[in-house]
Amino acid sequence: MFTRLFVSPLSAADYILGYMIPLLPIALLQIFVCLATAMLLGLPFNKSILFMILVLLIISPLYISFGLLFGTLFTDKQVGGIFAIFVNVTTWLSGTWFELDMIGGTFQAIAQCLPFMHTVNAARAILHAEYADVFYSLIVVIGYSIIMTILAIFMFKQKMQGSSK
Repeated sequence: MFTRLFVSPLSAADYILGYMIPLLPIALLQIFVCLATAMLLGLPFNKSILFMILVLLIISPLYISFGLLFGTLFTDKQVGGIFAIFVNVTTWLSGTWFELDMIGGTFQAIAQCLPFMHTVNAARAILHAEYADVFYSLIVVIGYSIIMTILAIFMFKQKMQGSSK
């Protein structure tokens, strides 16, 4: 995906952040569309919706960084299949479809170590106006976002150095 850019004098961090920053307004547009659709389907508009926009915008870099990492590691033909698997796995591990307490055990322990459950917990806490419950989840998500962005930069740098040899 990024190989056409290897001839530029920019650093790997410049590339990754240069791709990431323009995706944030797109994420904001997606947030607006999804929340507007939810309101059409019965979600009441209140101050929690405004906080939800902010929380979802904070969560967005996590998924953007995953996308950039996948774009770095895989070809454009492979990314679609990898992304489909990623979406399915993250949805199961997030507790979107069911409460993770229902399964418990190792599955729940693994899910709690990953950021996906925390993204859903933050959104649910906002919708229920339980603002104090949001902060721990957001700290986990922000930490993972930073780690995934650094990993994407590192892997892109490795790919840049490998292609210059």
